[in-house]
Amino acid sequence: MSELFQYHLKGKGHSGRAIRIGALLSHEVEDNLVAAAKLAGTEATPVEIKKIEWRNGVKLFIRSFTEPCENPLAEDVKWKKSSVAIFDDEGLAKYFTAKDCQVLESLYREYHEVTQKELDDIVGKPLPVSGD
Repeated sequence: MSELFQYHLKGKGHSGRAIRIGALLSHEVEDNLVAAAKLAGTEATPVEIKKIEWRNGVKLFIRSFTEPCENPLAEDVKWKKSSVAIFDDEGLAKYFTAKDCQVLESLYREYHEVTQKELDDIVGKPLPVSGD
């Protein structure tokens, strides 16, 4: 089980729900991308495939969520375990606003995709080493 991170979706246009997410394993991210490509079909654009990947990724990495609340740390706040089935059956829109979904997709990308800056920071300039 991966480490969980908690966010509160609050502010104008947000649901007020708190969420707990866990990063997916590398094979889960790959499986999600492949499933998105299959679902999108052969005529889909890369943007359409990525959009499906992000939306399905959100369903996979949300571990639990609350009803709308002011303080998710309060003792009386109850957490509901989530599953892909809940979101497939009832839809994300039952629980999350359009703005929430944009935030959730952004969080999915933050935890599972490499930015150019991250790549540049890691790769940087290679150091020459002597061969083995």
